[in-house]
Amino acid sequence: MRGRTGTTPTIVGYGDGALVVIVDAPCAVGNPFTGVIDCGADQRPAQVIAVHRDDDDERVHTVRLPDTIRTVENSPSARGYRLVVAAYGGYRPDPSVKGVAGVAWNPDRDELELAWFNGDVQMNGVTSISEASGLVYSSGVEQDGSVHLSALRVWDDGDAKAGARVVDVEVAPADRVDDAFDQGNSTVIADDRTLLWATTKGFVVVHEKPS
Repeated sequence: MRGRTGTTPTIVGYGDGALVVIVDAPCAVGNPFTGVIDCGADQRPAQVIAVHRDDDDERVHTVRLPDTIRTVENSPSARGYRLVVAAYGGYRPDPSVKGVAGVAWNPDRDELELAWFNGDVQMNGVTSISEASGLVYSSGVEQDGSVHLSALRVWDDGDAKAGARVVDVEVAPADRVDDAFDQGNSTVIADDRTLLWATTKGFVVVHEKPS
């Protein structure tokens, strides 16, 4: 790897079969105060790197991420042997940065696999997976500068294929982007399925619409 990563290690899986995962990307936040993103000389594509938690197993597993994912600052979210990696756009809204990938560990083949990719969605905050709904949630800016909450399907079901955007809610128009833009904080899922994240102006709270 390039010797630097923006991500905190993430545990994927269970017990003796668990893996420790980080993301190695060509670009990262170079200044934590300004959020300026620096790209190193090594421009190999971003990759997910996994090692076994078992000290006796020194194998390293990797899977390449799509080329549009160049900066990964937020740690992947994980449920079981699946994880979600999102491109990071920085402290200021940049609608050109898009890309969310689902990566899965295949124990039968003993390897990481790119399960799906959605190149049309920005998730700038730390993503959160709901086991109950099978969706991954976060927010980002659209081409018109507005802030949207998005949810993507983490795995296939009868309603949508993995990676499909099944929730798309505008939470702030472009002229109020600072009120709702997530610079890289966690998206919290409360017990009542309310979603919350922090901004420079306070908190955004999104309630589920009654059926």
